[in-house]
Amino acid sequence: MAECKHEEIRQILAGEIAQKIYPDRFPPVRDLASRFQVSTRTMTKALKPLIKQGLIIPDGPRGCRIAPQDLQRPRSGIVGIFAAIGKIVPREDPLIGPLLELIEQDNCTPLLTDVPRTEVIRDLDFWRSNYLDGYIFVYSSFNQKLANFLRSEGIAFVAANRLPESFNAPWADFDHYQAFCKLYNHLRKNGSRRIALLDKPSFSNSSAYSSDLWQRVQEQLQVPASERCGTFGMPVEGEDYRTTLARQLNELCKTDSMPDTVIARNTFAAETLKAVIADKSLPIQVLKISDMTSSKPPYAKLAEAVWDLFKEVRNHTASFTGYREIPYNITIKNI
Repeated sequence: MAECKHEEIRQILAGEIAQKIYPDRFPPVRDLASRFQVSTRTMTKALKPLIKQGLIIPDGPRGCRIAPQDLQRPRSGIVGIFAAIGKIVPREDPLIGPLLELIEQDNCTPLLTDVPRTEVIRDLDFWRSNYLDGYIFVYSSFNQKLANFLRSEGIAFVAANRLPESFNAPWADFDHYQAFCKLYNHLRKNGSRRIALLDKPSFSNSSAYSSDLWQRVQEQLQVPASERCGTFGMPVEGEDYRTTLARQLNELCKTDSMPDTVIARNTFAAETLKAVIADKSLPIQVLKISDMTSSKPPYAKLAEAVWDLFKEVRNHTASFTGYREIPYNITIKNI
């Protein structure tokens, strides 16, 4: 075996997949490890790029399935956009508006649907029975089960927000790191010492990313350990969001980590947290990003990245695991 064992194994398995040696189910990791006489850890490293290439699909505890290579959905020229719209006026929205224009410029018809958080997302028969060219998810819930299902059915889709790596799914989003470094540094220069991040309650997949982002920002700025705060604000199913925030804030305070400032990534979350703070008479200021910046993220560029990535996935020129990060600069207000 070559020095890089997992790479040689990957090449062998990729060749066997191309030769259709495995009709449907991929052999379990332990069986493959035994065959190649390597550890399960090395075997997992060999399988990871095959998943990223879209050749095999994770299937929970049962291992992996072979991804269908010849699924061709009929083209209708209609693209579904699923979003938790609420009071949004689609054509005036900074992301949905440009996205609709781009789709129409390519002579396609956008079908915009306001999606309930759970019912439709969980109904796999709904996704199987629709013959649109594919789906774009904006401001909406998304989960790994749905990602796996759409990929296995050969249905093109893209999420217009960051997804965890474990989803092996295509997404496009802003690269928030430098922007949040700038915001955090500005607040510290203006007297804030314990700064927490209030997450977006509308995205069930953002928690891990936000936590990692916030940790990286504090490490970059060399914030003393005694002054570091984490992230909170993810909703709990079946619990009123105000109750959730009150409980999470109480838990934060019990660990001597009560913030003096909270940056909110979502207006609804910010207003809800302000109400909780008022009830408890806590000395915490809550700031939305729009309170601190006079420039907006380039949503038109994000819309373009989302649409381009969708077309590549639909046309099989990009894998189901591609992603795009859009950098942006911010201008700080005098606050």
